Amino acid sequence: MHNPVGIALKLDVTKASQVKMVCNKLLNSFSQPSVLVNSAGISPDPQPVHLYELEEWKNEFDFINWLNKPGFLPDEKEVILDQIAQKTYIDIEGNKHSYLTEDEIISLKIKKGSLNDIERSQIQEHVVITKTLLSKLPFPKKWKNVPLYASTHHEHINGGGYPDGLKGEEIPLPARIMCVADVWDAVTAQDRPYKPPTPTDKACEILKSGAKFGEFDKDVVDLFISKRLWEKK
Repeated sequence: MHNPVGIALKLDVTKASQVKMVCNKLLNSFSQPSVLVNSAGISPDPQPVHLYELEEWKNEFDFINWLNKPGFLPDEKEVILDQIAQKTYIDIEGNKHSYLTEDEIISLKIKKGSLNDIERSQIQEHVVITKTLLSKLPFPKKWKNVPLYASTHHEHINGGGYPDGLKGEEIPLPARIMCVADVWDAVTAQDRPYKPPTPTDKACEILKSGAKFGEFDKDVVDLFISKRLWEKK
């Protein structure tokens, strides 16, 4: 049996709303019994329609759309994803395919955020490149540590940052300050086409949570929030 939602899962996100509309139309049309008239002019019993199957396709489609947004993946939702990943559908040429490719499964199984391990590693290379480029510039003596500060602002107090896994006092204070400022800018920026800016109160909670779990310098976070430094010019 052809699976319209299985096919829909293979389409890019820009077509998602159009495909969902088609699925809704299919669901509505199948809600009416199908009655055939035989050669004798007698109408037999209505043909059985598997509405539950169509509804299941629609629910799976909606679930994948929800999962495709950045956020946190709870364990119980991952179980649902595993079930969908095991399913197959038949395309219009009669070929059998899995609902999801291996790459799609890896990306959809991201526990937090929207980057898989390979993508995250590629993005993290920017601090190494930054240090390489800045180290070649003839900074005045008072700014000689700029390459160091710029290349360590993604290190975390608990040692879980990158690129070198520095922790605590191993991270220069200017880099710890840059870390907090960088996170604030990332979550509150109004010029990011891929997401709306985070409200101030929510952004403050993100910083507090990061400090609580040892990512950010707590003293820096407390000072930043108590003095409302984002309002300073």
